Amino acid sequence: MCVLAAPLPSSPTPFCTNAFWQAALLAVDTIARDHAATYPDAFMRALPHAVSAASCISSAGIGAAGGALLLASTLISQLAMRLVPYLPHLVPALLEALEVALGIAPAPAGAAGVAATAGSRDSMPQKDGLALACTWLQTAGAALLATLPQFLRPYLARIMRAVMHVPSLSQLATLGEQTEAFSRALASAVPARLLLPSLVEALPTLSQASAAHCYAYFPLCDYATAFFYP
Repeated sequence: MCVLAAPLPSSPTPFCTNAFWQAALLAVDTIARDHAATYPDAFMRALPHAVSAASCISSAGIGAAGGALLLASTLISQLAMRLVPYLPHLVPALLEALEVALGIAPAPAGAAGVAATAGSRDSMPQKDGLALACTWLQTAGAALLATLPQFLRPYLARIMRAVMHVPSLSQLATLGEQTEAFSRALASAVPARLLLPSLVEALPTLSQASAAHCYAYFPLCDYATAFFYP
């Protein structure tokens, strides 16, 4: 448990390599799977640092960022309802990591992100960023949907905007597959009273969206109606 006593840095220090922090994050993840539910207070201290490290998507830090997302997903699953008071800070921070990886938001100050200015075609994310987005959908995103779907209403529109952005990115086929699986999970996990208003709220953004974004919106509607009206 001693590794939890000190903060996990969001980027490597001059004395520690990214491989070291990736190993440290994966080690804490292994411990958390067995002990986080029993010792929640100790592991609550690790979660903010894991989320912070998830935004470190420089080419040198991609491994550590993936390890951070895996740890964050484990802690979300294990701590579950204990995290509800912290969701207004936790979920936006996790979404920022996804948006930076997809190139639709600038990297945090001090981080050499894989994308430059958001919204620019020249800032298309590199393969590392897309791989990290895949990891986000499989880990942190999946854990939020599986554990706390009824509390995601304030963030659904932002989640959908990120999901709708994916079809315009063609560098990594796996990302499209993970996005489709995530969209199906979103439609099945989030209660209809929360999901349907968010789908309606997303409509105005389509008027200025690309054809690829529009193409992604309609499968979300299809998945939703398939679960609500089988």
